[in-house]
Amino acid sequence: MGNNKNTVEEVKYTWLDFEEDLKAVISGLKGQKFDAIIGIAKGGLPLAVKLSNALKTPLKIVEARSYKNKKQSELVIEQFYPMMWGKRVLLVDDICDSSDTMEAVKDKLEFHIPKVETLVIFKRAGCKFNLDHFLRIAKKGVWIKFPWE
Repeated sequence: MGNNKNTVEEVKYTWLDFEEDLKAVISGLKGQKFDAIIGIAKGGLPLAVKLSNALKTPLKIVEARSYKNKKQSELVIEQFYPMMWGKRVLLVDDICDSSDTMEAVKDKLEFHIPKVETLVIFKRAGCKFNLDHFLRIAKKGVWIKFPWE
């Protein structure tokens, strides 16, 4: 990648990686009951849809974004109607970077829902947010290229 300080190392996460991780998540959540799976759009939707189908649990969507052109910017949350989503939900995203998105959405959900658990595929090294479930650690300075991007 050269010596350019602005260059970001990119790591590819494949559909095969996703399917293997999905099996591990489903196995780990076996026997647990959620009233809803909440996917953070857009990155959390592939995992949320698969989990919703596998666990036979309703899917809800929250749109939250804080990146533009691989640069972090202001957090925006939309499509937020949690009042009827149940008492125990699983909040899902593809990656937890700075934790701003996950923390903000979880805080808003907890105003309406007693039990909110969190799940991501990648937890960024140095992320201080206390996730309930994560599958992989992403090094700082590495951009994970998901197959759905």
